[in-house]
Amino acid sequence: MKHYFLPFLMLWVLPSAAQNYVDIVKLHYAQGAPTNFKNSNHNTTVKEFNVDLLYPIPLKKGNTLLTGILAEGVSARLTFLSSTITSVYSLNPKLGINVKHSPKWSGTYVLLPKISSDFKVIGMEDWQIGGLALLKYTQNKNLNYKFGAYYNSEQFGPFIVPLLGLYYLSKDKRLELNLTLPMLADVNFALKQKVKVGVNFLGLIRSYHLNEGFASASDVYLAKTTNELFGYLQFDLSKSLLVQTKMGYSIGRSFYIYDDSDRISWGLSAIKFGDKRKELNSKFEDGMVFRVRLIYRHHLEDKS
Repeated sequence: MKHYFLPFLMLWVLPSAAQNYVDIVKLHYAQGAPTNFKNSNHNTTVKEFNVDLLYPIPLKKGNTLLTGILAEGVSARLTFLSSTITSVYSLNPKLGINVKHSPKWSGTYVLLPKISSDFKVIGMEDWQIGGLALLKYTQNKNLNYKFGAYYNSEQFGPFIVPLLGLYYLSKDKRLELNLTLPMLADVNFALKQKVKVGVNFLGLIRSYHLNEGFASASDVYLAKTTNELFGYLQFDLSKSLLVQTKMGYSIGRSFYIYDDSDRISWGLSAIKFGDKRKELNSKFEDGMVFRVRLIYRHHLEDKS
């Protein structure tokens, strides 16, 4: 088996009890600095965009219907042997429910089907199916804990991630801590009323079916792993419109192409069991990443 550093697919849940807002629309664009392929003077540049929409619908007894969609695109040169830029995309509808089990306990349960490929042809091999179950214990209005699991039928095989999280907001509401490990860690501090400084980590894994063959393989997929550490500034342009400017570094990054028949037995968080896959392309180095994020935020009633 092979070990990977914090790979995980993007997670989406309702805000925590102390978090008195919901982000309805999130847009981001990221571009990496040019980085060289291993043992080569040739380089590549990774570019990404992401659109994440959320529409929660209140139900009776404090429950909430969860609806939304996540769309993304990634492009990069994947081998120094060719100047061709490969672009892949995913479209991820989200449907679930947040259930209030008791005054202290609530649960989030989400179905996450996804189309993930180069979108040149859409077929059954482009579909993945995933799901999320997350329980939350509210200790007080400023602190809660979360635990659960995520599953997805990635191109490389079944993938399961246990989740452990924490949300904390200081009494003066200047310090905010949001953890959903092993995927996300975010700490931010309000310098002024409309300016925050923060640090966050994001560890992601994606897989995409490629309709065009590569090297000697006629049916292939791309497995993307990124572990990114950012420092950022957040500016409130208005009460509901925010912009974040981020600068960070990608650690242990890989964009590997595999034959479609070359898969693992199953994956559990950072461990891949039965992983004897052979990469068909060259690895490129880690490097700087620059990101801009635009957020439309809906503020909830403050009951504190």
